[in-house]
Parts: sequence; C-alpha cells; structure tokens
Amino acid sequence: MAESGRDPETQEEWQEAADGAYFCLVLDSAVQYGLVLVDGKAESGVNTARCEWILEEAKKRGIEPNKNL
Repeated sequence: MAESGRDPETQEEWQEAADGAYFCLVLDSAVQYGLVLVDGKAESGVNTARCEWILEEAKKRGIEPNKNL
C-alpha cells in the first residue's frame, strides 16, 4: 500500500477517492507540462504513488474514476 491517509471503506468512498486520485494525476501532468504552476513552481506536491494505489484498488472493486469531472 502507498503511504499515508485513511483508506476508503464504502463503495461511495472508493468512488470519491478514485475520482480525486484521477483528478490529482491529471493536475500533476498539467504541472509537469508547465500548464499550471503551484506557488510559482513546477511541482504539484501530488502523492502519485498513493493516487495510483487508490486507482488500482478501486478497479479491483469494479470502480472506475469519473473522467468527466
């Protein structure tokens, strides 16, 4: 498991976590391409390992992120 944070418990929480993880990975990509600066820096602070873990675990439960956020 990726470090930190409380793990989702219900299907609803897994959906919310998957949606959030997907959004954060998209944000991180935008920062890497220089499209978004965070505090004037090209570093997002996104815990990509945790986001990827959440998406993998959600998928095991039949949950996919809403990509139309």
